[in-house]
Order: sequence, then structure tokens, then C-alpha cells
Amino acid sequence: RRDQFPGWWATVNPWNTGTPTGFADALGWGLTLHLLCSDAIYVPVTVVATEALLPRSWVARRSVSITVRVFVALVRLIVAAQVQDFIKMTNLTSAACVTMNNIILPVLCFYVVGPHRLNGTGVGFRFQLRRLVHAMILAFGVFSMVFGTISALRDLHAASSAPLTGSFPRPGCSQECREAYCALHLREPHCAR
Repeated sequence: RRDQFPGWWATVNPWNTGTPTGFADALGWGLTLHLLCSDAIYVPVTVVATEALLPRSWVARRSVSITVRVFVALVRLIVAAQVQDFIKMTNLTSAACVTMNNIILPVLCFYVVGPHRLNGTGVGFRFQLRRLVHAMILAFGVFSMVFGTISALRDLHAASSAPLTGSFPRPGCSQECREAYCALHLREPHCAR
């Protein structure tokens, strides 16, 4: 970045102040091209999975197929344009999807198609103990998924109402950082003693 004002490091999102260099613009266009190419893979896979959830008679219509594709592309565009902190977005997918895929579904699948279904060994103390442990694992997974999702959504909402880029002081700014900024900007209202 160039043309950054004095004390830029003490402001909100300091790396977004000033104007990008030619190298940064080229890197941005390269990243955009990469995302477009990866969308050529992710969107069709997501569309196929979404269409699998719909009744076959609906999916057979071309208008539904096109609508699903446009909807998936628009959702991805909105998320990419609106979410400023992808760590918080990753927390949401971890809480919801990873917990579902790695904890809840394996336990449920065990009871739908597990070995006790095949050989009829669904009785006895060991089976009851396993069932108790699985119930505790399932309860922990549901707890983690629900409260992790609530926490991630709260963090995303808080990030959407964050102060503007370049405003002073940034959250978590140390006293030394404030003093250095105020030495450069004597008329700043937040620097008044």
C-alpha cells in the first residue's frame, strides 16, 4: 500500500488504508481469476448436491436447474462480498458442518447400518455401555454445534457493525500506540487530554 497517512498503524483495519500498489492490483486480479476457476468446480458440485435434495420431477425441469445454479452463485457472491473476516466465517462452517460430518452423522449411521444390524448383537452390557457413550458423544456434538453456531453468528454480526476503516482508535490499541498516534495528530478528538 502507498499514500498511507501518518499513524495509519493505529487505525481500524490499517492494512486497508492508502491506495494499493500495482503489485497488489495484479495480485488481486490473480486471486479473482483463481476464485473464478475454483467456482467452475465448486458451484457444479454444490448444485448437484442441492438438486439431489429436491424431488426428481422438479429437477427434470430446466427452469429449476437454472434457478438452483443462479441461487448458489448468488449466495457465494453475497458471502464473498459481505463477509469481512473469513476466520469468523470459518468458525461458522466448523461449528455447523464439521461437527455434523465428524461427530453426529457417524454416530447416527452406526445405529442405522452398524454391525449390530448385520449380526443381531444389539443386546448385552457392552452394547448398552456403547449406546451410553454414543449418547454422550451425540449430546456433546449437538451442544457444540448449537452454541458454536450461535457464537459464530454473533461474531459475524459484531464484525458487520465494526468501526470504519481508517478510524481511530482501533480496538485493542495499546496506550503506547495511542500516544504515538496522538503525537502525530494533535487535533484528533480522541487525543484530547
